[in-house]
Amino acid sequence: DFDPASVKEFACMSYQSHVFHVIGAGSSLSFPAYNIRDLVLSQPGSGKAVVCPMNGTDAQRYSHADANVILMSNSGNTDEVVSFHKVLEARQKALLDRPESVIAVTANEDSILAKAVRNTYILACGPEEATAATKSVFNQALFLQALISPRDAFNENALCTAASHIETILNREGPPLDMIHAVADAQHVYLAGPDNGVAAEAALKFSETFTAAHFIAGGPTSGVHGGQRGMEEDDVVILIDPDRRDMPKIREVFDRVRG
Repeated sequence: DFDPASVKEFACMSYQSHVFHVIGAGSSLSFPAYNIRDLVLSQPGSGKAVVCPMNGTDAQRYSHADANVILMSNSGNTDEVVSFHKVLEARQKALLDRPESVIAVTANEDSILAKAVRNTYILACGPEEATAATKSVFNQALFLQALISPRDAFNENALCTAASHIETILNREGPPLDMIHAVADAQHVYLAGPDNGVAAEAALKFSETFTAAHFIAGGPTSGVHGGQRGMEEDDVVILIDPDRRDMPKIREVFDRVRG
């Protein structure tokens, strides 16, 4: 169970800066960081907050002196994130003068990050027992929402509503057999959707558990601006939250791909 009160001790971050650099890799970055960025941009009253998701390797190129830095790693030993923190210690002395602005988020209290970062939030979900991270992804996303979202937008009622929606989805009847067979027979699966973490994380899960999958960023229409040229007739394209107004163009382009 996630308790929003467990995040209160880290709330002082937002008093120092309204800029949050969320550093991670894989599932610790793709859904939690991009989802909170999407929520901040779409929620009234959250205009002051700026969320910048970054891979740990890319983050080494930039200055973080005026930002809050959140290090995301379920294991606490992710190479890209650990390496970034070492670079941060060596180069960003101004940031380390205010250690409350650096937080590690991990499920492993004996990890490298937990031992190196004074402010560490230990995820309540426990360690993952499979290759594809699931519960830690949700726990990390909830932490970021509790930390960064406007206070009136994240509360017990919001959690209960989210839990109800998840239960509904899990109990819903699965897709029809022809869809399942199409995906099973595909050499590649493409997921096109908004850059809010949903399609990117779904593509990662496909790749980890089933078959090669690719995220087409920028919304479903991005798949018709060149991306379709590398597709084969039996490949599957899954559209996430498409705009109905775009569907005629999308159908036209992918009908040509099918020949």
